[in-house]
Amino acid sequence: MSTRRQPSTTSLPKHVRAGTLDLQPRSLDFCNAFWGLGDGGVDELKNFWKERAAIEEECAKRLAKLSKMVLGKGEIGELRSSLIAVKFETERQSGFHLNLAQKIRSELEFSAAAFYTRQLEHKKVAQATIEKDFKTKQTQETSVTKGRDKYEAECMRINSYTARSSLVQGKDLEKINIELERAQSVGLLLVN
Repeated sequence: MSTRRQPSTTSLPKHVRAGTLDLQPRSLDFCNAFWGLGDGGVDELKNFWKERAAIEEECAKRLAKLSKMVLGKGEIGELRSSLIAVKFETERQSGFHLNLAQKIRSELEFSAAAFYTRQLEHKKVAQATIEKDFKTKQTQETSVTKGRDKYEAECMRINSYTARSSLVQGKDLEKINIELERAQSVGLLLVN
């Protein structure tokens, strides 16, 4: 039983509408070769060839068993020769089906599996870089958000001191002006 891999966030499933089947390929670009809903194209193809090979093997076994049946035991002449030919041809068909099953496995199923494995390796390399850049972006966004919050808090503090300075006089006004200058210098540091 094959495990279903997680859909990629960078693939093209958004370009395929659910329930539509477009048998005419839009382009021969690689990016449009396997992607669909859930990115299961390569897995599905691999499973298709695996099932097809199993069907051919089953057919080969049943034909081989059929060719061993006793046919025309009491017959003579041309009818006996014809029945022997039917058994011989059935045995040959069994061999052809077995060869087809082996070819499907070696040339199609294993090739699809190898392709899938190579693509996973390519994806890992690109995905690691993208994930690293994404984490850096998140860290930078967090820093910017914290900086903005600090800046806004300092602006509110400066506005508070400015509003209070118009209401007081004397030593209280001097204290508020000193606090206002400190808040403004911190605000300038945050801007730079």
